[in-house]
Amino acid sequence: MKTKYPKVSCGPLIEEYKERREAWMRDSINEYVINTAIEEKGGVALYTGPMQCFCIQEKKGKHKKKEYYELKDSDGKVTFRE
Repeated sequence: MKTKYPKVSCGPLIEEYKERREAWMRDSINEYVINTAIEEKGGVALYTGPMQCFCIQEKKGKHKKKEYYELKDSDGKVTFRE
């Protein structure tokens, strides 16, 4: 588990995405989608980017359980929803 989710310092990411939750969510979903594809091909996924810290912040902020996380293309069409 530590290999898949190595310890990361969230401070720099929190600062980078300050006031930009939508961008942070988008980048986190992209990391998830990419890593899922790697795992499906038998590879080892590493969640070392924005996703891990985004999830920690969402948990601290007590996000709504019924909230969906969506990724949209340039036309506004939902391409991923979880």
